[in-house]
Amino acid sequence: MSQQSSAFRQSLAPTSAYARHLSYSAAQSHIYNNPAQPPPPQRTERDILLSHHRFLREHSPASTTAEYERALVASYDAKLYKEFVLIELSQYCAGRVAMRWRTEEEVKKGKGERTCAALDCEKASEGEREVLFNYVEDGEAREAMVKVRLCEVCSGKLTKAKEREGGGKKREEGRSSGKERRRRDSRRRSR
Repeated sequence: MSQQSSAFRQSLAPTSAYARHLSYSAAQSHIYNNPAQPPPPQRTERDILLSHHRFLREHSPASTTAEYERALVASYDAKLYKEFVLIELSQYCAGRVAMRWRTEEEVKKGKGERTCAALDCEKASEGEREVLFNYVEDGEAREAMVKVRLCEVCSGKLTKAKEREGGGKKREEGRSSGKERRRRDSRRRSR
């Protein structure tokens, strides 16, 4: 039996088309000593948007960007509603807060305007705040004043995150946290 016929012979066990393809590709590289070249990586629209993402965009995009990429980024940026931001508070205890602009569907639902702007909260918003958002983009520190509407609970979380970011917990003199009060009360009861 020749080497070629044994390499391309299908086994008796049933295999999937993908398994046969892998087998044939391995046999081709072994017999012809010519490994198949992997296809060049494809850039999707999502990859383009991620590489050109800016929280606040200057009006003059970079001239080195391809015309298609520039048009794609401009059309995506035009679809965002930049009156109120949505906020991610899942890591507020560590002093980290993420913000982004609202999309058309979120504006239609009233997210961030009639309801709380926190992504995991659906309560009615109680008040509007202007927040100085400090962030790093392309290795450069930037800041932007943004509007956010939060419920009372999420507003407290944002305040706590700001305190943590500023260098530790800030407590008013003579005021203790709920955890400290519970600990103190349990000690008194055990005596």
